[in-house]
Amino acid sequence: MLLEKSNPGSWLNVFSDFKVTADFESLGKLDDLIDRGTEKYTNIIIDEAHRFRTETTVTYEKLAEICRGKRIVLVTATP
Repeated sequence: MLLEKSNPGSWLNVFSDFKVTADFESLGKLDDLIDRGTEKYTNIIIDEAHRFRTETTVTYEKLAEICRGKRIVLVTATP
């Protein structure tokens, strides 16, 4: 999994290797993130971005709320 410390290629380990401080959240935690507030974030990287292609889903709306006014990088390996 991409958020597990035991995976050498996980986002946690890659960011740590490059000495980049970051918070990581899974898709299932969008509500928690919204509740906590996103004001402290300037940049957001979204992995598996192809999951957010459909604008009419609740998940897309939540992500749009989180990303509004921020710099976004979308990452996907799916064409």
